[in-house]
Amino acid sequence: MKEHIDLKYKEFSAKLIPTLDKDRILGIRMPILRKLAKETDLTYLDSLPHAYHEENILHVLLINQMKDYDECLMRTSEFVPYLDNWAVVDAFYPKVLLKDKDRTLSLIEECLVSEHEYSVRFGLNYLRIYYLDEGLELVTTIKHEGYYVRMMQAWLMCDGFIKEYDKAVKILHEQSLDPWVHNKSIQKAVESFRVSDETKEVLKGLKI
Repeated sequence: MKEHIDLKYKEFSAKLIPTLDKDRILGIRMPILRKLAKETDLTYLDSLPHAYHEENILHVLLINQMKDYDECLMRTSEFVPYLDNWAVVDAFYPKVLLKDKDRTLSLIEECLVSEHEYSVRFGLNYLRIYYLDEGLELVTTIKHEGYYVRMMQAWLMCDGFIKEYDKAVKILHEQSLDPWVHNKSIQKAVESFRVSDETKEVLKGLKI
């Protein structure tokens, strides 16, 4: 893996992930990691914990491409406690877990009540991508104070304004989110090119 190190990209990545020790970042671009994921044996998943950020990215890419539901669920549950920054979390969304909604949502709900910031962010991001209805039902229950959790709550809400407007805007009217998350949700929507100008004006009027 180290033969793919790009020192300029390492510096760029370190700025994007300020919570991670710079020495744990190699500087390997995602297209290379995706290529490595296609070439790497699944026994790699047994080598936890990993020393480097890119090794964790490779780990989630391997899980993402798994085809067996039971093994994927087990590997996902096993790795969630090792999530240590937003970039690894946001690359982690195994699609095969859609095969059994009830079991998958059980895992997600466990993540949402965790004290571990990145476990909660993983749960919210999975809901945002695949189960937005359930995500909007659960987003107000999250009380974790972590910055990266609160930002993901706002991102989920922003997607809600686009895809499930009535349900998402009802949450704003009820003011059932933390005020910071409430206003950040509106800000993200106003900054999004996917939200209509008309909707943006409505949302601006709902700031608290």
